[in-house]
Amino acid sequence: MILKSIFWFFATILFLGALVLCFVKFHPVFGGVPDEISMAKIRASKAYNGKTFENAQPTVLATSDEMPSMLSWLYDMIFTPKGKNPSCALPSVKFEPSALKNGDFVWFGYSSVLFRINDLNIITDPVFYRASPIFVGGAPFKYEITPRISDLPDKLCVVISHDHYDHLDMRAIREIDAKAERYIVPLGVRAHLLRWGVSDEKITELDLEESASVNGVSFTLERARHFSGRFHRNTTLWGSYAIIADEARIFYGGDSGDGEHFAQIAQKYGHFDIAMLENGAYNRAWAQIHSMPEQSAKNASVLGARVLLPIHWAKFDLAYHKWSEPMERLVRASKEAGAKYTIATPLVGEVFNLSNLPQNRWWEGVK
Repeated sequence: MILKSIFWFFATILFLGALVLCFVKFHPVFGGVPDEISMAKIRASKAYNGKTFENAQPTVLATSDEMPSMLSWLYDMIFTPKGKNPSCALPSVKFEPSALKNGDFVWFGYSSVLFRINDLNIITDPVFYRASPIFVGGAPFKYEITPRISDLPDKLCVVISHDHYDHLDMRAIREIDAKAERYIVPLGVRAHLLRWGVSDEKITELDLEESASVNGVSFTLERARHFSGRFHRNTTLWGSYAIIADEARIFYGGDSGDGEHFAQIAQKYGHFDIAMLENGAYNRAWAQIHSMPEQSAKNASVLGARVLLPIHWAKFDLAYHKWSEPMERLVRASKEAGAKYTIATPLVGEVFNLSNLPQNRWWEGVK
């Protein structure tokens, strides 16, 4: 009887394991495998060690013994502490694409920012659905008016920083593709887009410090201190972007821990009119791959930014801090440091430009 029970226990484990492997192998949400065209560029990359990509600055994912267990994460997700998530729909406004003019910006929550320069509509990491490959976890917060892909303008240039689920949304990519004319992605990410039906002619795949030009706008993939992977870790590249045009110099930070690369980028470009830097989903347990608010405040100054647009917050519950803490700490740190930049604080869907910056502390009115 005991042997029979043991047999069925292990048979069940093997069966479930096989189901998981089949799901990962065949479900498109996990993306594609780079073809020989991409692999030739990957093997030539300075960031590639022959097996995986790596950061120039030594980096570990777990920086503390306080790394939460999976059980702890599940408990926190099911029994969410008071204040960790907003208790009501976050204030937002309806975006009208006809309102977007050259020099305008629109934040759709988290790291999705739409802006127009040189008559080019650019959107960063468009994630409009779950930050998860499955129905468990990663649901977005509620907004008074939910941003929709159908609201976006046509002729989009889509900029992807890396392939984590909270930055590369398969469902969003499939829907946005009818509006997209160009995708700028790091090495290896092209395979995901191809598997999801994006035409190869639309995709430009960049190595670090490699540039592409669209409508007179230069996109250069710069370093970030992070990692990648939808299932297999670090087989695709990650990075930040320097987006340069005559009318604006823009830095999109993607995901990055604090590091020496910020000063190196500043030395290369001199200054930026606006820096979009992550400000959320941080924890001491993973302190080298995401920035604390105080570090984002410092690096906005290091980059010589005139304006700081905090991103990577107010959409998903992916850490252990309360939802509004990132802004509270960032504002305080910037004030204490006597920062020369201005923090832009738009509502989701609100159109603004660098001469008319929103500075309403709207999160203070949300419990």
